[in-house]
Amino acid sequence: MRSSRLGPQKERRLSGDVDLQVPASVNLAAISKALAKGGNEDVTTEVLSGLNHLFQTAKTGKVEEVAQLEETLAPLSLTK
Repeated sequence: MRSSRLGPQKERRLSGDVDLQVPASVNLAAISKALAKGGNEDVTTEVLSGLNHLFQTAKTGKVEEVAQLEETLAPLSLTK
């Protein structure tokens, strides 16, 4: 929640499915649970296919792969 004075705010949380640093299944569930506990149940989560922790198109999600990627940010992550 951004401000208790404003009440619950609409939240949208994204994660990449090849994010090995913060696995989507654990991360998004924890975020949803914490926001709901704080009174905000207007939460949308989505796992983006083929994206790593930095929202780059990736195959493995390994940290070593990042240095080989030329993409700064996948266009898909900007349209969600």
